[in-house]
Amino acid sequence: MKDQGLGVDVIINDIQSNPRCTHGPTILFERFQNDGTSKRYYACSACRDRKDCPFYHSADQKFTQAKAEVWQDVIKKATPTLTHAEVYKRAKVIKTLSPSERMYCCDCSQLIGSKQQGHHKTHALKTSVSDEQLKKPSTLLPPKESSRFEAQYLFAANSTDILMSMLEQLQARKVLCLGAPRIFETIVNSPAKKMSALLLDIDDRYGAFFSPEQFLCYNMFNHYFFGGEMAQNTYKKFLSGKEKMVVVSDPPFGGRMELLGHNLLTVQNEWRDANKLTKADQLSVLFIFPYFMEPQVLENLPKFTMLDYQVDYDNHPLYSSGMKGMINGSAVRVFVNDHPSLFPLPDEKGYRHCDICNRWVRTNNVHCEKCKGCMSKDGRTYKHCDECNKCVKPSWMHCSNCLKCQPQDHRCSEMAHGAKKIFACHICGEEGHKRMDCPKRKRSLAPSVSHLKKKKQKLEKKMEKESVGKENIKENSVSKKSMKNKSKKGKDMPAIGKPNAGKSPEAKTKTDTKTGITNVTKQSKKFSTKQKNANANAKNKMTPMEKTKKKNNKKKMKN
Repeated sequence: MKDQGLGVDVIINDIQSNPRCTHGPTILFERFQNDGTSKRYYACSACRDRKDCPFYHSADQKFTQAKAEVWQDVIKKATPTLTHAEVYKRAKVIKTLSPSERMYCCDCSQLIGSKQQGHHKTHALKTSVSDEQLKKPSTLLPPKESSRFEAQYLFAANSTDILMSMLEQLQARKVLCLGAPRIFETIVNSPAKKMSALLLDIDDRYGAFFSPEQFLCYNMFNHYFFGGEMAQNTYKKFLSGKEKMVVVSDPPFGGRMELLGHNLLTVQNEWRDANKLTKADQLSVLFIFPYFMEPQVLENLPKFTMLDYQVDYDNHPLYSSGMKGMINGSAVRVFVNDHPSLFPLPDEKGYRHCDICNRWVRTNNVHCEKCKGCMSKDGRTYKHCDECNKCVKPSWMHCSNCLKCQPQDHRCSEMAHGAKKIFACHICGEEGHKRMDCPKRKRSLAPSVSHLKKKKQKLEKKMEKESVGKENIKENSVSKKSMKNKSKKGKDMPAIGKPNAGKSPEAKTKTDTKTGITNVTKQSKKFSTKQKNANANAKNKMTPMEKTKKKNNKKKMKN
């Protein structure tokens, strides 16, 4: 079985300066392995599967100009040929037709007239598009259900009404919808509510139904606007103003909470900048996410509180009420950064007001005097464990080995260090820090061995090609010279002042042998050097007695 490692962390850096894929700036991730090493890489912010977006680049390697140009071409090809304004203008013409003449092509993702049906014979068509469907395209468009990319789950009517009542309680006049098309559609089609809205969604199909002032194609994981500067200006214009603004965010549940939290804080800061506000001013947010992700939400958005309201979806297999849904109701909740007392929930839907907590909860969410709160998370009545000193799910039992309450069919930890050790560092096992800050981790920032080998092989091949090319050039030049010499033999005359010029090599050697000067001098030089070397060797071989005798003889000769 392949080692899955310890997991992947998100590194929040200057995201806008990261390499780009078709979904905007990529994200820097760090994958941790069991041996304490880690590897950083850039990948798509929106897609968790490389089948949807194949971008991958190791942070250890340089993002070359060639690779950047390749991805620029990919992005260019993925960019729609028509602008949002052009798509909306074309769709406007179709909207003037009668419902019987209006169609929607699911394959081409566009509104068409009955006269254009011939071009879409083999495509999936939705006929007789009504005025209501044009006003609320979420009822017309087939939801995208890729669980690892842009899964679209739409609020049920009852949840839409509750969320709208929450907006009214906050006295919202402007609503920025990050996803949540059902909320947006309700606002723009309800003039009596006196609210305006802007929809930011990655699904560009809404561009045919809403103008560039109402809808912007947007990636909520990297705060990227596909419409460029014009879209950003529309967004900034919507942020500015004295009217009460609220953000409703309904992100994909599989997305990284670090990015979603960072994005919400970015929106809040830009809202402050647009209105010249201070950090004390707070932008109200309704953030929709599953209750079991509460620790991650609070880690990235510490000022938020989870309401006990269960959000239902029309097209989700589990997060809906009724026979198809979960036994205890939907697991999706609303997280808010305002006090929970501001959000009343209907009694007829199974909610009550807890006077002690001063908030609305499920009727079976019983207040615990020991915990001093209504502690249920999943819709059941929790029980208090004195050993754990907290409320737990009713089916859980306290485990003496794990030193905490666990499901009855759980497997005890092999380490059996207790509850505290669960939150220890994954790499060294010590408490007080996470794996990202572990002093014992070994992050490899150098290029991999395989990468260096490949680079070396490329260089060697390049050198071989260059050397072969040079040899071929030399051979060609030599052959050309010999051909020229043969053709010119006997025709060239000796130049003035150069006795050997124009003569063949044989003639030169003959003249040299006739004179004998050069050869003699060379031989004499060779002889003199040989003699010197022989004398030096002889000196080195002499004994000390012989050397002294020789010196004495030299002195006598001088005298």
